[in-house]
Amino acid sequence: MSHYISPNGGESNAQQHVTEMFKQLGQKIAHIVRQDGQYLSPLLASFTARMITLEQTGRFPVEGPSAVASLPPQLEDELIQLTIERALVQNDPLYETVKMQITFESFYAMELQRLRNKALADEESNQSMLDSIVHIGTNLVSSQQVAALYRMIFKLLLSNSSVDSALRDRVVEREVAVALESVFPQAGLNAFNLLSPADKRKQVTNLVNIVLGIRLFNKEIRHGGAGLPDVPALLVAETDMLYERLEAEAQEMGDISFTLTDLVNVEFQRPGTLLASTKRLQDELVNRRQYVLLIHQLQHEVVGSLDASKQHRVALEDQLTQLKSIVGIRTSVPKEQVYPMFHVIATAWRALVREREKTALRTALLVQLQQFRTSFTAARVEDDLPQLKHLVPEGQDALPQGIGLTASGAVDYDAFVETVVDSDAGSLSAAALGGVAAGADARPQRLVKETTLNFMSLPLEHQGYCGWSIVMRAGLLVSGDPALGIVRFRGRHYSFSSIAAMRDFCVDPEKFVDGVVLMARHQPALIHLLGLTPVIPNTDIADYFSLLDAAEGGVALGKAHKADAQTQIGAGEYISTDLRDPAYEWNEWALRKKAIQMANLCDMRTVSTQTDASHFRRDNATQTYVKSVLPDGTMPGVGTQTGIDKGTNVETVKKFHFGLRGQPNATFRTIEVVTPAQVTDASNGDLRKMADKIVTRPIIREANA
Repeated sequence: MSHYISPNGGESNAQQHVTEMFKQLGQKIAHIVRQDGQYLSPLLASFTARMITLEQTGRFPVEGPSAVASLPPQLEDELIQLTIERALVQNDPLYETVKMQITFESFYAMELQRLRNKALADEESNQSMLDSIVHIGTNLVSSQQVAALYRMIFKLLLSNSSVDSALRDRVVEREVAVALESVFPQAGLNAFNLLSPADKRKQVTNLVNIVLGIRLFNKEIRHGGAGLPDVPALLVAETDMLYERLEAEAQEMGDISFTLTDLVNVEFQRPGTLLASTKRLQDELVNRRQYVLLIHQLQHEVVGSLDASKQHRVALEDQLTQLKSIVGIRTSVPKEQVYPMFHVIATAWRALVREREKTALRTALLVQLQQFRTSFTAARVEDDLPQLKHLVPEGQDALPQGIGLTASGAVDYDAFVETVVDSDAGSLSAAALGGVAAGADARPQRLVKETTLNFMSLPLEHQGYCGWSIVMRAGLLVSGDPALGIVRFRGRHYSFSSIAAMRDFCVDPEKFVDGVVLMARHQPALIHLLGLTPVIPNTDIADYFSLLDAAEGGVALGKAHKADAQTQIGAGEYISTDLRDPAYEWNEWALRKKAIQMANLCDMRTVSTQTDASHFRRDNATQTYVKSVLPDGTMPGVGTQTGIDKGTNVETVKKFHFGLRGQPNATFRTIEVVTPAQVTDASNGDLRKMADKIVTRPIIREANA
């Protein structure tokens, strides 16, 4: 990720104070929005506040000699309110462009930091194990120390085996152990004990690479390499897939940008032609141009990754091929000859692993960018597309007034600008980097491809967009045409879309150089798109960015956000967590519900009606009295509340067989035991009679043959 560097090498102290003021203001705005149940990134809030101060130049004293490190309370409240209104606006292409820029910068920096932290953690882990190895191997006096040292070396090799910890099985451990024994047998620990600490570190570090190289070679000849993925093939496939996705995105958004540009040009050439709003089309064009620019940046990085990966892959394949020819069918080879090759193989392999991690980072970044494809509702231009037939191309067929042709029929550029012959672009780049104007460079000069070295690699201002169109057509982004030539002014190079634009710039270059900056201040989405952060103070996103802010969830990272929460418990109220009060209720809505229920009970009355649905839900009681004794001395009534049992049992028959086995002369016979039918009618009356009825004897008889 590249950032522009200001000519003075950094911000002044006043600008740094202003930046800190905006960062603190962003924190305050984010907290206010969070209290309303919404989320706003402090980074986005800070930059949005800076955008408003740029749009309303002179309203807020944050620039120039009168810049203050803290705004007056009235102006601060006004800026906070304007920032919140702007941050919560929907369907605004220009503001979505700012969100896109912040998301790209913050996500990219956060992921790069994650990779750095991972590499540092691995390095710290290796250094810790190396320290332990050197410490244990300083004075080996017992077999336990020897075994502990060898286990520590094996653990270091296993952690650097390029195999995920979840995939390290017994096969991987066995291969690492075999490679360790072949390179550094346990018998060599005595010689290791005599080395200096620095030599011990160097030897163990080389051992790590040699063992990994051996396993990679075994994988190549199909005699090992368990758990090692085919990183070169995976890297090529993933990089090619990513480049195809980027190419498709750039092509689609590029076509949309060209269509929007042509429609706006038609409106400028024939006012009143379009039905859609020209301002809306230009805002959408800025958004699409920024999207394409970021996609092209990722493409450039992918191309660089492809070149680096190819070099590492060639080195890896070359060393593997040489090893195959050296080893052949031999069982032993000189270690002085093959160990350096194993080291090169491991180094190339780890480089490919790092390139694969960067490819995964760029893929994730593309996913973050793709959410801005539909972050706003695009204007309907279907009815205006037929008007493109009226677009007049700006070329030699429509030369501006005052520009003629030479005798050979070419455009007479000498009428308004000097064309430099045989200029060395390499010498110009030094002036361009420093922004130094010397001699004739104070006047515009035209460079052409035929007479300028490295013409196609000249760094163009405003990302190659025509400055005349930006100033004269309210921020319209039109790509310059290098075929017309490049104008060099004060060490910087400018491209233009038409001869008339080049002529007007050469007549008054200061007007358009300053005009582009002024237009970007009124449309802050253009600042990063045109690369104007060095000339507009306090506009570099990196100055407002912090990894803590991104870790809590950036503008569009899609992660859960943290927030402070409060309860209605007073500061001096103590709640015992040991003995919980079952009547305690923290939810005010639950308390409100209970209060309403209690208020409703005041209007209720109890009735004596009992239904099937309610008699199980209430406590009922009855009241009785003891009756008087009858004249004969007995109590009235014929029964009590004792239960009465009644039942009937049917007749049952059970058969028993005799004579099936035993004595030889035994006679087989069948005996039936019959239990007669029985009727039970029991009460608290005569229990003896009831017992006679219940107790019956079974009938025993021989069954019929």
